[in-house]
Amino acid sequence: MEKIYIIQPITEDNAEKYRVLQEEAVSLIESAGAAYAGTIYQNVREINPATFIGEGKLRELKERLYGLDEITVLTKERHGLYRSAPDSPRIGQITARLKVLRKESRMCGRIEKHSVEIGQRLAEARAEQKKYVENEKQKGADKAEKRRDALQKDGRSH
Repeated sequence: MEKIYIIQPITEDNAEKYRVLQEEAVSLIESAGAAYAGTIYQNVREINPATFIGEGKLRELKERLYGLDEITVLTKERHGLYRSAPDSPRIGQITARLKVLRKESRMCGRIEKHSVEIGQRLAEARAEQKKYVENEKQKGADKAEKRRDALQKDGRSH
């Protein structure tokens, strides 16, 4: 059965009803035949897919979803079985589960890296936009000053 984890944004618009939205999402998950695995909440000013969740939430999600602790526990269990019961079928089960967990962990790492890169690009773009706006304002102020100077010269010459 597929497990679904909800990332629930909390904005000013939905702060009062985010629990209801989460309950609706759980109902949809279950009606689709999947299992609800949990919810992580993220306070955001506005929803932006590029920066939907930050590094800290990604790490939290990674730990919750892919159980870094589970990897450690399973690895220790498998090592113990190799020593005590090398023919145990449990070794194969653990190995299969570890493959899935490690693959998902790598995937989360890539998502995290991509999210950080997008966040950096977005910050750079905002800084560039701010600089552009400031330059345009300065150009406008310079033009206005030149016009004033020209008008003052015209006024003195007449």
